[in-house]
Amino acid sequence: MFNLVSHEEAVAVYRQRLSEGPRLKPIHYVMGFGFSAALMGVTTFDLMLYVNVVLDLGLMLSQIESYTLLMLFVWAAVCPLSVCVMYLVRQRPSVISLLLRVHRFLKRGTGEYFLCPEPGGSDLRQVLRRSLYGSVLVSGIALTVLSFQLIVPSSSEQVMTFGAAVMVVSFIVLPLTLMEFYFGPWLFKDAGLFHLDSRDRSLSNVGDDLEDMLEFFAGIDILLVWLEITLNTSTWVALLIIAIVLGPLFAIIINFTLVFTMIERDAVTSMISSIMTDHQMADIVRDPEGIRKRVLALIDKRMVMPAGESDAREDCHLSETAVS
Repeated sequence: MFNLVSHEEAVAVYRQRLSEGPRLKPIHYVMGFGFSAALMGVTTFDLMLYVNVVLDLGLMLSQIESYTLLMLFVWAAVCPLSVCVMYLVRQRPSVISLLLRVHRFLKRGTGEYFLCPEPGGSDLRQVLRRSLYGSVLVSGIALTVLSFQLIVPSSSEQVMTFGAAVMVVSFIVLPLTLMEFYFGPWLFKDAGLFHLDSRDRSLSNVGDDLEDMLEFFAGIDILLVWLEITLNTSTWVALLIIAIVLGPLFAIIINFTLVFTMIERDAVTSMISSIMTDHQMADIVRDPEGIRKRVLALIDKRMVMPAGESDAREDCHLSETAVS
C-alpha cells in the first residue's frame, strides 16, 4: 500500500534525484557535433573515392565534392528531425512502451516490477559508445528489411543502387527504430525500473535486460548478413557496408544521441510518471517498506547478510532512497 506521498510529490523527488547526476558541458556538445560533422564529410568523400576507383565510375572530383556537400546537408537536416523525435519521446513516453510489453510478456507470472531511480547522466564517451551501438542496430534492421536478395549486386549500377537503398531504408526506419529499440531501453534503465523474479530469486534492471536481448538478436542478425555478403559478393562490398555503418550512419546517430542528452532528465522523469500512472507500478518513494519486504522475501536466505538494511542497499540502494 502506498503511503501519503502523492504522485506529483514522488515525481518531484525523482526529478531532484536525477538532477544530481553528471551532465555534458557545452564544450562536449561542440566536440561531439564537430566530430560528427567531420566524420560525415571525411567518410562520405572517402567512400565515393573508394567506389569510384573500384567500379571505375569515372566520377570527377567536383561530382564527389557535390555528393559530399549533399550528405553534409542531410547531416544538418537530421538535427531538426532529432528535435521532433525527442519532443515526442519527452511528451509521449508511452509511445516507446513496446519493449516493456515484450518484457512483461516474457516475465509473466514470475515476479513484479518497481521503480527505484538512481542519479544518472552521460559523458561524451558514453555518447559515442551508444551511438555506435545504435548505428549497428539501425543498419542491421535496414538490411533485414531489404532482404538478402539485394545483397547480390553484379554490376556497378546495382552496387550503387544497393548502397543508396541501404541509406534510404535506414533513414525510413531510423525514427521508429531509435525510439523503440535505442532510447526505450535507455529510458527504462535510467528510470530505475526493476523486476523481481520469484522463479530464480533475482533482481534485474529492465533496461539492462532489454539491451542484452537486443544485442543478442542484433548479433545474430549481423552474423547472418555478414555471411550472406561474404559468400555472395566481392570482399569490397562487405567493406563498403562496414564503412557506411561506421561513417555516415554513425555520424547521424551521434546527432540523435547528443540531442537526447539535452532532454534526458525530462524524458526520464516523464517515463517514470508514465510508468507510475499507466502501469500502476510501485515506486520506492511511495511504498519503500513494501518494496523492501518483497525484495528481502525473494533473496536466497544463504545470500542474506545479518543486517537487512545491507541487503536493501546492495540490491537497489533502497534504504538510502527511502530515507530521502
